[in-house]
Order: sequence, then structure tokens, then C-alpha cells
Amino acid sequence: MTRAIAAAALYRPAWERDGRTVEGPDEDALTLAVAAAELLPPRPQPVDELHWVGPAPAGADWALPEALDLGHLTLRRHVGEPGSLYRALAAAAAASGPGVSLVIAPEMSGVPPASGPHGAAAAALLLADGPGLRPRAHGGRRHPRGSLPDALTWVRALSAGTGLAVDRPGRLLVRAVRPPPVLLAAVARDLPGVVIDTGPDAAGPPAAGPMIAEALGLWDLLALAEAPACVALARIEPESSVFAGFEATGPVAWTGAWNEAAPPPRRKWSPPAAEPDLRTAISEGAYVPRPRYLENLPARWRLAAARCGACGALSFPPRSTCRACGSSAALTAERLPDVGHVESVTTVAPGAQPTEFDAQVAAAGAYDVAMVAFAPGARLTLQVADLPPGTLRIGDSVRTSLRRLYPMDGEWRYGRKAVPVPGAPAP
Repeated sequence: MTRAIAAAALYRPAWERDGRTVEGPDEDALTLAVAAAELLPPRPQPVDELHWVGPAPAGADWALPEALDLGHLTLRRHVGEPGSLYRALAAAAAASGPGVSLVIAPEMSGVPPASGPHGAAAAALLLADGPGLRPRAHGGRRHPRGSLPDALTWVRALSAGTGLAVDRPGRLLVRAVRPPPVLLAAVARDLPGVVIDTGPDAAGPPAAGPMIAEALGLWDLLALAEAPACVALARIEPESSVFAGFEATGPVAWTGAWNEAAPPPRRKWSPPAAEPDLRTAISEGAYVPRPRYLENLPARWRLAAARCGACGALSFPPRSTCRACGSSAALTAERLPDVGHVESVTTVAPGAQPTEFDAQVAAAGAYDVAMVAFAPGARLTLQVADLPPGTLRIGDSVRTSLRRLYPMDGEWRYGRKAVPVPGAPAP
């Protein structure tokens, strides 16, 4: 049995520019990917395949499995070009066995392929044996160069390649510079249960002859979130048509910002025209050698702690002995709760920040630092992200998100920051 999409999550940043979401001053493709994956429900089986679609910062091949605690997995990269997401899903669905596949597609603002009117986001999709949204084998048909194929034959090929049928509901996604009206009319006539979704026109001038832009991009998943029995994608080129489809055999758990009819308020800022040169970044504050930084990643990135079997105390960061009773026996790994409560908060005004955060302050201004209690004996001092300074109050609930901290030793250093709890009242 091939695997089907059992769960999918969409993360959208809390920042915007010109009405489109953009990654925040401390976000990149890695942090977007981790944020989306952490929105997924608990996995029924261990992940045995990890696919990444789109842009990836240096080191992402090891950093993403480490951040998600997936063990030593090989990350399969799919170049961020039209159709890469479908190819990644098809490859993940073809896997077999008791494990699950994870496909993650981050999309940055201003990074090709163009992200249309929506902007930056990341999607994470979990594929497992059983019911869900199953990618079908794609089909196609050649036709005379520069002219439309016979409409009846084209609809038959579309149905065979995607599973669209006259007696079942479905949706046909058309992303077109110039949708061929005769073909769309033929679909409406011969497949009356199919809803034709033309969506926004592709960017660029109209091409010579009929052209439907290539298939599945991150934002086409919005249509899959409301999928009927079958969803199809079509691409028409001068010499051929290519089809791909998804068949719903069971419910999918859609979590995250799929439907933003009333989107939350977002902060405004303009990302720099170019990334900083990591080779010339110099730390003027506390220097952390790279081996020590890597040694502490379980605590820095995943909030890993240790529970003592002798006295029940929680030690964070994890230690070889219990911090309460000194016992070294029966220590078990445990992650801190996802949500903590603010015990104190301080605003760091421009000029008071450590030099590592000069670029962040120049882009977004002052920021808050909060003392957050996650469990008895486990308090963390965290920089606050995605909220205007002075917004957070003592007693508020926050969660954590992996974010950029500062460049050091020619690379970005990452760590956890406090962010608002989803669904909490807007400030």
C-alpha cells in the first residue's frame, strides 16, 4: 500500500509588507520549516523519509532532523521549481513499511518561485499508510504543436490521469496565463461534478499559444485543504498536456493558518535587500565555541530536559546527575511543556542590546526579554518575538519557536524564543 497525506500544517509568519506575509527579522527557511512541522499532530510511527522542497540555508541537511529530533535521517532535497512539491509528495507516497514520510516546503518572500499574493509561509505534510489524500500517478497526452488538442480526447486523458469522473465530485486547479476556454467548457460539460478553479493568473506576459502554468505549488495546497473526492492539476504546453491528481480516501488533519478569512494583525518591516555576509560577522559579546553550541542543541533547540527517577525532580538543561538529589541513576529524557507562563518581562531599548542583535534592532526596533516558567524548577530567559515591545504581561501564556539568534563562526546560530500562543487574543 502506498502512503497518503494524513495530516498537513501551514505556518505563516507574523510579519508583513505591502499586504503580503514576510519572514520576520529572525526567521529563514529553516525556522519556517520547523514551525510548520511542529504544528503537525503526534506522529503514529517514526519518520523514515524526510523531503525538503524549496530554498534551504547552509547546514539545513543536518539541522532540520536535529531540530525535529528525527535521528540521523537522510534529507532528500527537491529543487524549488514548479512541480517540485508534487514530485516530493509522489516520492513520499511511494515509500512503504511501518514508518511515515514528512514533506516540508518553506517559501520565502521574494525568493523564486514567486509566492503570489500570499507571501512567505511553510507547509509540512505527514504521509502514512492508511486513508487520507493519496497522490495519484500522473498522466499526459501529446498534441499538435501550437494548437489545441481535441477537447473530448483531452478530457478523457485528464480523467484517466487524475481520477476525475462524471459520477463523483472533484476540483480541477488551473493556474493559467491564458486558460483555453474550449477545454474548460469541455470539462464543465463532460464532468459536471468538477469545480474548475482558475485561481490567480501566473506572473509574466501571456505566452504564445495556450499555456497552463505547471502544477502544484505551496499555495495550491489551500485548495487541497477543502478537497472533495478528487483534486486534479493540469499543465498544457505547446506540445503536450500533463495531469496530476489527488484522491481523498479519508479525512486529513489540516492544522495552522489554512483559512485566514480574518487574519491576525501582523507587524510591518522590510527585510534587507541582501543577507549579511556571515564570513565577516564578528561577535563582540559572549563567544560560544561551535563544539559547545552543538553539544547543547537538544536543550537549545528542543527544550530537552531530564527527569530523575529517584526524586522526580526535573533538570534543565539535562545533566549527568540530578540537580536536586545528585542521583545519576534512572534519569530519563523529557521535553519541557510546549506552553509556559511569563513571570517577568523587560523591554530592551535600542542601544541597550548586545551587539549580536544590532541588525535585528535596526530592522524591528526594541524587543522584550521574558522570564518564563515551563515546569517546577524549569525557568528560561527568552527573547520575545512577533509581539510589539511592552505587549507581554506577567501571567501571559507563551510558547517557543526556533529562531535565528546571531551570526557566529561563519554561520547562523539558532535558539528558542518566546512567541504568542496561537488563538490567544490579539494585543
